[in-house]
Amino acid sequence: MNAMTPEERLKAAGAKVTAFKPSRRAAPEPAVRPLRELLNPADLADEPARPYVIKGLIGQGDHAIIMGQPGSGKSVIAPHLAYAVAQGRMALGRRVKAGKVLYIPAEDAHGMKGRVRALMARHGNAPNFYLFPASVDLTNPDDVAEIRHHIETIQPVLVVIDTTARAFPGLRENEAEDMSRVVQLTREFAGICNSAVVNVHHVAKDAGTTPRGHGSFNGDADVTMLIEGSGSAVRSIKLGKNRSGPSDATFAFEIEVEELGIDEDGDPITAPVAAEADASAAAPSKEAKLNDRDAVMLRDTQGLLADVGEHVTPETGMPIVRAVSRQSLRAHLVKRGWFSEDMLPSTPQTKSALTNAGYKQENKALNTLKRKGFLCYTRDWVWAL
Repeated sequence: MNAMTPEERLKAAGAKVTAFKPSRRAAPEPAVRPLRELLNPADLADEPARPYVIKGLIGQGDHAIIMGQPGSGKSVIAPHLAYAVAQGRMALGRRVKAGKVLYIPAEDAHGMKGRVRALMARHGNAPNFYLFPASVDLTNPDDVAEIRHHIETIQPVLVVIDTTARAFPGLRENEAEDMSRVVQLTREFAGICNSAVVNVHHVAKDAGTTPRGHGSFNGDADVTMLIEGSGSAVRSIKLGKNRSGPSDATFAFEIEVEELGIDEDGDPITAPVAAEADASAAAPSKEAKLNDRDAVMLRDTQGLLADVGEHVTPETGMPIVRAVSRQSLRAHLVKRGWFSEDMLPSTPQTKSALTNAGYKQENKALNTLKRKGFLCYTRDWVWAL
C-alpha cells in the first residue's frame, strides 16, 4: 500500500483542500521624490555664510579633532575652548557664537571637575556649560542612549569627547571597522541638533602630526588641531585641516595653575588652566624643518591637487578626498627635474618610469611628508591631510 500524501490525508479527514493561488493585486507604486532644483552661480549670490561655533575654526556640525602626545595639554586647551563657547567669549583671538556645551570627560571625570572649577575661578560662571559627571562607555548602547538624550534635551552647539580611546574601551584604533564606528557615532551626535563634535585624541607616534589609528578617522575630520609642547614651555596649536578657514594659522597657550582652596592637610588644591599666549612664542612649525627636496614635492603636490585633483576614495572605508594619482605626480616631478639622472632609466619607457633609486627617493619623501602631517598616500593616490 502506497503512503498517502499530506493532501490525501487531509481529504480523508474531511478537510477542504484549496490550491494556492497567488494574489493578482498590483504592487503599490513607489513614492516618487520631487526633483531638487539645480543652482547656477547667480543663485548663490545671497547664500548665507556657514554658521560657526569658533569663527574660521569650528563650524556647526563639524567633526574636529584635538590631538597631541600625553602631557601636551590637549585636555587643558579643550575645556578652555569649550568654556569660552559656553560664555560667548573670544577664543584664540576668534569670535565665538555663544551656546550650550556638553563636555564628556571619558578619561578623568574627577580631574575634569577640578579643571572646570579652575575655569570658573578665572573666567566666572558659565551656566551653558554642562559636564557629564562620570566616565562613559560609548560601546555600551545604554551609555550611547544617555548621551543622545542629553544632546536632544540641552541642544548644545558643541560636544566634546575627551578622550576618544577611553570613551570607546577596547577600541582597535588601526582597524577600519572600529574607527568607522567612532566616526559614525560622532556624526550621529552631530546630526541630532547640528552640534560640532570634538574628539580629543592622541597622535600617531612620537613625532606624529596625524591622529592615531586608521586613516578614516583623520579623513572624516573637518578640522584637526595638533598640540605640541611639554613642561613649562609655551604650547603650540597647529592646524592640519580646516574646512572653515585657512589651515596655516597657529596659536599658542601656556598652562597655569589655579588655586581652588585648601585640603584637609592644609595644602593648596590646584588645577591646570590654559592661558592664551602669543603664537610667535610657540614651537617653530615643522614645515620650516623640511629639506629642499621634500619642500618642493609638497608644493608641487599641492599645486597638482588644486589644478587636476580628482575626488576619489583612496582606501575602503575612507570618505571621498581630493587626490592626485601617484603616476601623475611622478611624471610631473620628472618633468620638473626633481629626480637626478641616476634615478631615471637610461632607455625611456614611460613618462613616470624610474630606477630603483628613484622609487626609493620618491617613497622616502612621501614618508617624510606623511610623518609630518602634510600628505598621505597609497600605491595609487596622494592627498593632503
